[in-house]
Amino acid sequence: MIIKSQKERITLEVLPFGLTVHKLLIKSNDGSLIDIIPGPENAQDHKESRTFLHTIIGRYTNRVPVDNHKIASGAVVHPEPVESEIVSHHGGIDAFDRKTFDAITLAQSQLYGDKDIPENFTFQLFKLVSDDGENGYPGKMLVEAAFFVSDGSVILTHRAKMLDDKPCPINLTQHWGFNLTADKIRSSTIGDHLLYLNSKSIAETSDSSNLALGSKVDIDGTPFDFNKLRKINEKEIIQDHYYFFNRDGSKIDRTIAQSENDIISAQSIANDKQETQLLLKSDEISLHFTTNQSGVMFYAGGGFDESAPRRKTCHEDVNNKNAAYPKNGCAFFEFHHPLSTFLHQEYQEDAKTTTILNKDEGNIYQNWVKIDIA
Repeated sequence: MIIKSQKERITLEVLPFGLTVHKLLIKSNDGSLIDIIPGPENAQDHKESRTFLHTIIGRYTNRVPVDNHKIASGAVVHPEPVESEIVSHHGGIDAFDRKTFDAITLAQSQLYGDKDIPENFTFQLFKLVSDDGENGYPGKMLVEAAFFVSDGSVILTHRAKMLDDKPCPINLTQHWGFNLTADKIRSSTIGDHLLYLNSKSIAETSDSSNLALGSKVDIDGTPFDFNKLRKINEKEIIQDHYYFFNRDGSKIDRTIAQSENDIISAQSIANDKQETQLLLKSDEISLHFTTNQSGVMFYAGGGFDESAPRRKTCHEDVNNKNAAYPKNGCAFFEFHHPLSTFLHQEYQEDAKTTTILNKDEGNIYQNWVKIDIA
C-alpha cells in the first residue's frame, strides 16, 4: 500500500505482511527522492526470514520471561520460548510480524472515526484479529493501525481492544529503522548521524538472558548518553537498550484509554506541539519524534551485517552491488513502554499503566508516534 502526501513530498509504502514499512521516500530540494528505510529491494523478501525489519511487534514487544504469569481475573499469560527456554521474544514464534493484516476503510474500522483524520493528511488503515491463546497470550484481540502522511509529517498509531472477557498484557511497537544518508553515501553507516535522545537512564537487564530486572541504570557521561545532540560514533556504538524518556509521565496521553475522552485523535496529534523526545539528523534530513510512550528501544544495528538483506538498488555500494547493508547501517527506534512492564512495579510507575488491557467499557489501547520531517 502506497501512501503519498498531498504534494508528494513524502511517500510511504507499507506491506500488509507484518505491517512492514518497506519505503519512506522524501523529496529533496533538487527533486530527487531519498529512501531512508534500509531493506530489500523486493518486498516479497521480507517473508523469507524473520528479521523484524520495520515490522509491527506484538502482542508484547521485546523480551518476556517464560512462565505462568497470573494477571487480573485469574487469566494466565504463558509467553512462548523463543530465544531460549526461559526467554520469549517479540511476541512469540509466529507473532504479529509474521501475520498478514487486512487493509480496511474508515467505514470498516471499529477503532477509528472521522475525527481521527487530520487536515492535509492522507492515510491507510489496517486490521488484525488475534485469537485467544495465540503465542500464549489470553483473550481474543482486535488490533488496528493507521498511517497518516502529510508533506511534513508521518503519524503512526496502533490501537487495540479485547473482544472477549479475558484480560491481556499488550505492548506494541513498530520495529522500524532509518539511515538518512543511505542514498547519498552508498556505503554509509549511521555513525555520522547526529542523535539527541531525551533520557538519563536505561533499563537494567540480566547479562545472561537480557531480561529486564525491573530497575534502571544511570547513563550520564557513558556511551549510552545522547542527552545532548552528538554524532552516534563520537563514542563507542553499543546500543541495544531501552531508554526511559526524561519527562513528566503525568503529561503523557493514556496508553489504555478509560473512556472515549481519553482516546487521542490523529488530528490532535498532528496539531499538538509536544517536546521532541528523539532527534535523528544528517546534513540534509532531520527526523523529530514525539510519542505517548514512556521510552524507546534504540538498536544501532550492531549485528546488521550478519542479518541485513542485500541493499536496495538506490542504496547499492558502488564497489560491490551485491553487498548487504553494513554493521551499524540502520538506527532502529522502537517506541513502547518498558520491558515486561506488567511484571515490574517501578516500570509501571514510569508508564502510568500496567499495560493490561481488558474489555471494560471504553478500554482501548493506543500507542502513537509522530515524525516531523525537515
